[in-house]
Amino acid sequence: MSLSVFLCHASGDKAAVRELYEALQRDGYDPWLDEENILPGQDWNYEITRAVRDSDVVLVCLSEHSIGKTGYVQKEIKFALDVADEQPEGSIFIIPVKLEECEVPDRLSHWHWVNLEDTNGYRRLVAALNRRADDLGIETDDASSEDENIQGSLYDEEDTIEAGTNVTYPCELEEGNKINIDLRSDESVDVLIMEESNYEQSNDEGEVCREYLDRDQLHAFFTAPDSDTYIVIVRNNSDDNDAEIELKISYAD
Repeated sequence: MSLSVFLCHASGDKAAVRELYEALQRDGYDPWLDEENILPGQDWNYEITRAVRDSDVVLVCLSEHSIGKTGYVQKEIKFALDVADEQPEGSIFIIPVKLEECEVPDRLSHWHWVNLEDTNGYRRLVAALNRRADDLGIETDDASSEDENIQGSLYDEEDTIEAGTNVTYPCELEEGNKINIDLRSDESVDVLIMEESNYEQSNDEGEVCREYLDRDQLHAFFTAPDSDTYIVIVRNNSDDNDAEIELKISYAD
């Protein structure tokens, strides 16, 4: 059994979405793409509606072209949002996926997006898919993640954090595992480390394992007190300025 992934997209983005479809297939997922999964003579509307409801994850593929396009892609998004409302709180079901730099529509802004043009953007998407698979009890066989663990690298990111928002980086750690955190930012940000259960219950206002406040640079390490998934949160408290960050999280020797 593989994680089923619905690819919601505009027809003008078909080439880029096709590449994503093939990458997901190679990495052991079960992606759903209309031109592959709808047979001649089948009811287009019925098959897509059923596929969204039967999927474990919906990737809403965004581009400058798709966000301004009217038509069926907007119906797909609306139905996916309806299905998302039926999911348990904290579930990863809808993931906005930027195929290029573009604005995320307001109705999708509740979910943190990933940009496939960013360094390690696809790997971050895979991490989210694997988290969803774990939640559903679906085993994954992601060789790329294993390679990252062998090399000791968890995240090597360049990211933009909008004013008044945060980004999160999940780290699955065994008791006693240490991670290094290296951060550079052009704005002062806060770095918090929380257990996943505390984060899901109360976002970034719950019990914090470690916090580093008002930093534009940080070089620190964290030792996991228990085997758990820990969330590294980088928070931009500014009311006006976006923060451009460079972040590396890796296993410590």
